[in-house]
Amino acid sequence: MLQIVKICKKISINFRIHLMKKIFALFCFLSFAGAMSARAQVFFEDHDMSHYFLLQKTIVTVHANYFVPKQTPKRDPVFIDSASQLFAYDTYSRDLTVSIVEADHKYWSSPRLSGQFFTDQKTSSQDYYKTDRMEVRITHNGRIKDWKPVETMPSFEDPWIRSNKDGGYRISWWLFKDTLAVGDSLLIELRRKDGLKLQRIGFVRKPTDFKPFVIQIGHDTTQRSEQAYINSYIKMLRLSENGEAFYKDRPGNNGPEKRERYFPGSRLTFFFRRPSFSKDEQPFEYRITGGRFKMDWESSGPVIITGALQAGDDAVLEVRYREKPQEVYRYGFYVPEAYYQAPWFKILEITGIIFVIMLVVFIFITRRRKRELSRRKLEMKALYAQLNPHFVFNALSSIQGLVNDRQTDKANEYLTGFSTLLRNSMQSGQKETVPLELELRHLDNYIRLEKLRFNFEYGLELDPLLPLNDLEVPPFLAQPMVENAVKHGVAAKGEQGELIIRVSREGRDIVFSITDNGPGFNPTAVSDRQGIRLTRDRIALFNKTNREKQVQMNIQSNQTGTTVVILYKNWTENA
Repeated sequence: MLQIVKICKKISINFRIHLMKKIFALFCFLSFAGAMSARAQVFFEDHDMSHYFLLQKTIVTVHANYFVPKQTPKRDPVFIDSASQLFAYDTYSRDLTVSIVEADHKYWSSPRLSGQFFTDQKTSSQDYYKTDRMEVRITHNGRIKDWKPVETMPSFEDPWIRSNKDGGYRISWWLFKDTLAVGDSLLIELRRKDGLKLQRIGFVRKPTDFKPFVIQIGHDTTQRSEQAYINSYIKMLRLSENGEAFYKDRPGNNGPEKRERYFPGSRLTFFFRRPSFSKDEQPFEYRITGGRFKMDWESSGPVIITGALQAGDDAVLEVRYREKPQEVYRYGFYVPEAYYQAPWFKILEITGIIFVIMLVVFIFITRRRKRELSRRKLEMKALYAQLNPHFVFNALSSIQGLVNDRQTDKANEYLTGFSTLLRNSMQSGQKETVPLELELRHLDNYIRLEKLRFNFEYGLELDPLLPLNDLEVPPFLAQPMVENAVKHGVAAKGEQGELIIRVSREGRDIVFSITDNGPGFNPTAVSDRQGIRLTRDRIALFNKTNREKQVQMNIQSNQTGTTVVILYKNWTENA
C-alpha cells in the first residue's frame, strides 16, 4: 500500500470544504494506485497549512495552500521572545489569508486548532492583545499603507470559533485576503494604539514550476502484460484529475535524488505534475542513463513508465521541462546482483577475514601478555623473597646488639614487635599492592623497634588530604630504604640522629621521601647494598607490568645526610 505522508492537519475558514474535495479525489487516486502497484511513494514536504499566533485571547491565523517558514521551528509551540520579532515565510500559493479574532480565554487551547503554533509568554495580562486596542499596517511590494484599527478591517463570523458566553460565532477580521503574484512581498505589522509594537509577519511569493514535481513513484512486480499495466495507469490518471490540483502549489524540488533499490522484474512508473506554464500534451523530456540504458532525450507526458528491470541495472532517470531544460529532476535506481556478487558481500567477506586474523592475533598477544605478566609476577615474588632474609638479618643484628648491651627488656620488646612485623610482612608479601596506610604502619612499627636500640629522632609528615586507605602501593617497597637509613645513617649518631618520612601529593603523583642526617654515601656505587639493588629491580619489573602507573626512585646523598625519593607517578585520578 501507499505510504501517504500527512498533507495537512486542519485548514481554517472557507478553504476547508474546497480542500476536502481535493483530498477525497487524491485518496481515490492513491488507493487505486496502491491496489495495482506493489510499492509506491508520494513525495512532498509535510507542512502545516495553518499557523496560529496565540496572543493571550487573541488568535492570528495564517493560511495558504502551501507555505514554509524561512527558519523551521525546532519545537511546537514556538514561544515568542521578542515583541517586534519578524516571522518570515516563503509562500508558494496564489491565495493567502491572514485573519484575527479575539476568542474566549478557554478556547485557544482547543484541539480544533491544528497546525503550527506560536505563543507569547511575555505577559500574563489578558488585556495586552485586545483587538479593540490594536492597529494594523500592510506593506505590499514596498507600498506602505496607513495604520488602521483592527476592528475596522473587513469582518466575518468564524464558523470554527464559538463564544463560551452565548454560543454564537465570534467575529473575526481579515488582515489580508488576496492573491500574491510570483515575486510579491507582503508585511503585516500589528501594534497597540499607544504605539507599542506587537507582531510582524512577512511573506514572499516563490515560483513552483522551476523543476519537475513528482507526485507518485510506483513499481509493479506482477506478471501482467505491459499493455494491462499501462491501461491500469490510464484509469488511475482519470481518477487523479482533481487530485493533481492539490499539488499545484508545491515547489518543484521534492523527491529523493538518490539511488533506490528494486527487485528484478520491477516496472517503475513516475507521475509528474503538469506545469502551469504549458498546455502541451507532452511538456516533459526524459532519458535513462547508466548500465544498459543509453537514451537520448525523449518527449513525454506526465507519466513515465520503465520496462522491467533486470539484475545488475544501475541507472538514473532524468526529467526536465521542454521549455525550461536547465532544471533537471533525477532519480537513481538499481537492482542488485546475487548477494555473493554484491559489493557489500565482498566487503563483508574481506571484513570477516580481517576480523578473524585480528581475533587470532589478539588472542595470541593476550596469551603472551598473560604469560609475560605471570613471569614478571614470579620474578617480583622472587625478589621479595630475597628481601625477607635481608630484613630478618638486619632485625636479628639489632636484637643481638641489644643483648650484647645487656638491654634484656628492650631485646624482649624488640623480639615481640619483630614477630608481629614479620607476620605482617609475610601476609602483605602475598599481595601485589597494599593500602598506603598499611605500608606506613609497617614502617612506623619497624622504626619504633629500631629506636629501642639507637634512640634517634623520628618524624612522620603526611599530607592531610591524602586518602591513605584508598591508595594502593607495592608492599614494603620503601622498607629497604628505611633500613639503610637506620643502619648506615642515624645508627652511628644515636640521639643526634634524625629520620624523617614525608608523604605528599603533587598533581596526580605521590611523593614518598626518606631523609636522614647520617654521613651519606655514593649513590652510584651501591653494589654492596643488596636492599637498594633489589628495590631497583622490583621497580623495574613493576614498570614493565604497568603502563599507566609508574614508580621512580632517586637517591641524593652527601656528607650531611641522605634523601631517598620514591615517586609514584599517575597514582591518583584527579590533579
